[in-house]
Amino acid sequence: MVIVAGNIEPIFPYLATGLVGSMLGLSLGREKPAEDLTKWWFYISLLLIVSGISLFLMGQPMSISMRPTMASYLIQLGGQLGLITLLIYLVEYKNKGKEFANKKIVRLFRRWGMVALTIYTLEIYDLVPGTFLNLMLGKSTQVNFLENVFGFEKIYLALIVGIHSMIWYEVMLRLWSKINFKWSMEWILLKIQYTFSKQKSRRLDVNYVLNNVEWMSLKERSMKESNILKIKYE
Repeated sequence: MVIVAGNIEPIFPYLATGLVGSMLGLSLGREKPAEDLTKWWFYISLLLIVSGISLFLMGQPMSISMRPTMASYLIQLGGQLGLITLLIYLVEYKNKGKEFANKKIVRLFRRWGMVALTIYTLEIYDLVPGTFLNLMLGKSTQVNFLENVFGFEKIYLALIVGIHSMIWYEVMLRLWSKINFKWSMEWILLKIQYTFSKQKSRRLDVNYVLNNVEWMSLKERSMKESNILKIKYE
């Protein structure tokens, strides 16, 4: 599959990251998620990191610029999983879902997350901010911003490109969200899903996702809280 997958941003092994995410999602989606769920997933993340370090100590090289080696990939995956597990513990298991989700910076990234696959595949859009930077700064800096390659001595230019590009993507996403990301990759996948399941999804309903989602809490009510609610009800 290497020929199909490519080498710079390969489908494999990163597809495994999506599968691990699905496993975590399924374990969270149960009617009563286990109370020690985050503990076990955190242990798994540590096991992945230790496995990657062990492979490195056994002589396997580290590589993150091209297709990652097994050692570097396991360390990356373990770190990602550990951070997500920690976030779930600090938010869902602490009854802070709504409070956390409505912070301005989180709302921004929640909108980005709705069409993460589309953003990943829409690399051609980088030509737009790159072209504008060439028009504004190309002559004065003698840099072609469409190449997106900078040495360490020009790290400030890389930061300019990154910030400028994110602003352009944010403008595009805000405008696109007005029509609920119609024709995005996610929209196409939902259409295919509906063909087989006949179940409509509100996953791309921007107003619903940003403003009307009922946030779950994975923390059981304390006995004291339950008794107070029972007295009020009676």
